[in-house]
Amino acid sequence: MEQSGEMLSRGVATLKSGQKADALRILKTVVEQDSDNVNAWLWLAASVSTPGETLSCLNRVLALDPHNAKALAGIQWANAELERERSKLPESLPSFQMTLLPAPSSAALGGSGSAKTIPSSTAESAAPVRPQVTEQPVVHLQSHFLSNVVIVILSLTLVLGLLVIGGLLYAWLG
Repeated sequence: MEQSGEMLSRGVATLKSGQKADALRILKTVVEQDSDNVNAWLWLAASVSTPGETLSCLNRVLALDPHNAKALAGIQWANAELERERSKLPESLPSFQMTLLPAPSSAALGGSGSAKTIPSSTAESAAPVRPQVTEQPVVHLQSHFLSNVVIVILSLTLVLGLLVIGGLLYAWLG
């Protein structure tokens, strides 16, 4: 089986050549084999298709390396993309809610840092922080349907119980 370092290099080369779907498959395999590989998670963040998926990958990077400047810059970019997409949603959908992470301060980024640069160095030393995004952001519906169904069932049970008790009292009292 191919070593994760070799697979990472192949995944990066595939991504740089524009074959995003193939790169995504390779990079997912790398992180499955070595879930603590910070560079693999950074490159995976560049190959996924939504800002929500990017945030997921970059949060893993920060779990492994809490001060990773590239992950912090990438999170700032992804949050801005999610906010931009959220502003495009019609206001007539109040039941939609976006989950955004706070953008890191420029001090946390070690200066002004740009989330737009894609490195030209090797896979082991750098990773991109701004993937191309073409899909809608991840949206979570806040649904209370199940709790409303439970309330209706309990209410109907109470009414039925009262009817049964009333019928028993009527029969007993005559």
